[in-house]
Amino acid sequence: MKSFIKNLHLIIIPSSFIILTISFLSLFFSKNSFIIDLFSHYQLQYFIILFIFASILLFYKKFLTSFLISIYMFFLWINFIHPIQFFEKEMKTEIFYMNTYYYNSEFEDIVEKIKQIQPEIIFLVEANELIISKLKSIYGKPIIEINESYNSYVLFTNKPPISYEIKTYTNMPKYLKVKFDDFTFIGLHANDPLTKQKREFNLNLFKKIAEEIKEMDLNNEKFIVVGDFNNTYYSATFRLHFEKFFHKNIYSWSTNRPWALPIDHALSNFKIEISPTKKLSSDHNGLLISRNE
Repeated sequence: MKSFIKNLHLIIIPSSFIILTISFLSLFFSKNSFIIDLFSHYQLQYFIILFIFASILLFYKKFLTSFLISIYMFFLWINFIHPIQFFEKEMKTEIFYMNTYYYNSEFEDIVEKIKQIQPEIIFLVEANELIISKLKSIYGKPIIEINESYNSYVLFTNKPPISYEIKTYTNMPKYLKVKFDDFTFIGLHANDPLTKQKREFNLNLFKKIAEEIKEMDLNNEKFIVVGDFNNTYYSATFRLHFEKFFHKNIYSWSTNRPWALPIDHALSNFKIEISPTKKLSSDHNGLLISRNE
């Protein structure tokens, strides 16, 4: 045991550079690789592991190695992880979004949260018939409702829309587009990215939405894009399409587990305030969104 402790740094040094290499390659070379892209999403976890390793190396007086790791950690934090948010902030909420988890039968806390904050727009994905029925009894008929299990969408609003449509194309998930008098709302739910085909379908979705919002931005039309992207800012693919309109990393999925990820996003071409909800009955935290013009 004493020998192991004495030589622990001989394991930590190469392990640190393996983690660092995985982090760097997955940040910048994930566009064209399904496998590398999967590794890109865990940058906060890589950061924490490197922090622990760098601290241990200081104990072993490996100052240069610890310093080099710290430089990369600083680069990672400043350019990719920050700004970051885990906990709910009290704020006025105009839009409430959540992946409510289709098999969730204990959704009363979600309904109570919505009633408490009284948003103008409620957008849910993976909404089952039970929670939709409950919300209908409170807010009336939704303007959009799609009952397709994992691909279910529902949107309630007391803000009169000018127009709304369900955008359907081949080889990609559906998405919603709702035009109000002062901004356009786009809602989406991407596939999980665990197969090459699903990833390709998501890339088609991202490309299509990016084309729409870039055109709106050129025409000075305000928009907000909200949903479960099943993708993170750490992915080069995500940044390629949405970096200009990204605000912050909101850790929203499996937040009580070590593999938590920021896969739910609110993007816009004007200033908005975003906060996660506290942990409710879904495996995702919701997003609270307010325009801050």
